[in-house]
Amino acid sequence: MKKLSLLGITCLSILVLASCGEKSNQSSKNSSSSTSQSQSSSSHDKSYYENQEKDSLKNLKTLVENGALSNDDAKKMFQKEQLDDAKHGYKSTLSWVDINDKSSEDTSTSNLKVGNTETTESGNEITVTAITENAQVELDDAKNGETALEVDLTLTNKGNDSQYFNPSDPSVFDSQSNTLNLDSATYGNDIPDIAPGITAKIKLYYDNPGTGPYKVTYGNAVWSN
Repeated sequence: MKKLSLLGITCLSILVLASCGEKSNQSSKNSSSSTSQSQSSSSHDKSYYENQEKDSLKNLKTLVENGALSNDDAKKMFQKEQLDDAKHGYKSTLSWVDINDKSSEDTSTSNLKVGNTETTESGNEITVTAITENAQVELDDAKNGETALEVDLTLTNKGNDSQYFNPSDPSVFDSQSNTLNLDSATYGNDIPDIAPGITAKIKLYYDNPGTGPYKVTYGNAVWSN
């Protein structure tokens, strides 16, 4: 009887140990999976902030080089973004490199107001006639409550051949130096080939998540509203 009792206790002990082993293995797997997911999430967050800062550097550099923003102001804006990112636990590895900007040059014709005309490298004349927030326009690509920013311009063909205006050539920035996306609804407008001596009126639509004032760049020219 004692032998049977000891045998029963031994078997029960083996079952308990086996069960504990399975739980330990499962716990280890769950812990490993949780760690992996955490690392993946952390990696995604780092990539997100890094890409955002790279885009900001590119956009701010463009504005400085075109004379729409001073180097010091652009540097402060980028450093502020880095501080905001740091509050979310991201330590930036990027740094601002000073740029010889055009904003202090009195002879620069890059800084223009809406309604001013600029001569392009090809000799044509381009004028931004209006920059308007227009919530009535139905956009094709808008998301997260974005509304339309409408940019109206004219282009005069000073050459001897017909010319096509590419709607993606201008760039538009909001007050935070974000580049606005050209909405595909733009292509529903009539953008004809421009015959020599003809001035064409062109209307562009952008997905606008932010607020003004806005800047429109084309070549070295920058219009502000």
